[in-house]
Amino acid sequence: MPVEDVLNQVKQGHACGDVGVSLVGGEPLAQPEACAELCIVLREMGIHVVVYSGLAYEDIASLVPVIPAFQSILNHADVLVDGPFIRSEYDPAIAYRGSRNQRVIDLGATRAHGHVVTLSREWDRRQTIIIQLGGSMVTSAFLAQVFTGRRSRARNCGQAIERAAEVRQL
Repeated sequence: MPVEDVLNQVKQGHACGDVGVSLVGGEPLAQPEACAELCIVLREMGIHVVVYSGLAYEDIASLVPVIPAFQSILNHADVLVDGPFIRSEYDPAIAYRGSRNQRVIDLGATRAHGHVVTLSREWDRRQTIIIQLGGSMVTSAFLAQVFTGRRSRARNCGQAIERAAEVRQL
């Protein structure tokens, strides 16, 4: 999907009250230039950006000389959830991570302090959910329409994810 189309979807969600975007996989960093472009434009729009990657922060930072777009991602995203999903580390009680080995990194604080600064489980929950279902993009604003019958921001993103399977029937 072209970056312009993704931005149009985000703008629609933003107009409905969504305040953030999560870039999730596969692996968003497999398309570093597009991911960097999204992070830059979204930041300029004042939209909170969370990037999920199977790579560790340290590995991403070490690859900046080879893949310069990684620096733009680290400079413009707000949060990085890093590390691969490991089934044996799975814990449904943890927020925003699939497994305990993954970290929720505050990129602004990391830049300011010069070392990795992680967030607690209670980090900012206001973000747009984008779920890939059968080749279609679904935002939290769309999910709110499906579940409530009206155009409003999804208040409980966890509930929206649990009920996403119902969207497949649409």
